[in-house]
Amino acid sequence: MSERFGHAEVGITLNTYSHVLPNMQKRLADNFENSIQIENSSIDKKGKIL
Repeated sequence: MSERFGHAEVGITLNTYSHVLPNMQKRLADNFENSIQIENSSIDKKGKIL
C-alpha cells in the first residue's frame, strides 16, 4: 500500500491510516463468526452436510 500511495516509508502509511484498523478488525471478526455459524448450521449433529 505504501508504494501505491507514494509513501517513502511504511511508517508514514501506518501513521496515516492506522486509525481505520480497529473498525476493520471488528468487521473481519464479525464476518468470520457469521461464516462459521452458517457453516455449522449446514451440518447435522453427526457431521453430515445438509
